[in-house]
Amino acid sequence: MAWHDAREAMRAFVDRYGIRMPTAVDEDDQLFGRFGFFYQPSWVFMNDDGKFEALRQELGAESLRQRIDTLLAS
Repeated sequence: MAWHDAREAMRAFVDRYGIRMPTAVDEDDQLFGRFGFFYQPSWVFMNDDGKFEALRQELGAESLRQRIDTLLAS
């Protein structure tokens, strides 16, 4: 999870919603710009081989689970 905002805002969001996945702060837009993201929600799924899929959309729990399972199987 990357956060397109100040570090303090990201930490407050993570704490408020109990997010337990790794998070990153993209204060200078380098990460978001690399994948062509200009808004949230945006997702990048990457497996151990570096294969990735970038999505610019909201995902529900089942869609999120399916994307992760697909990448883990590849």
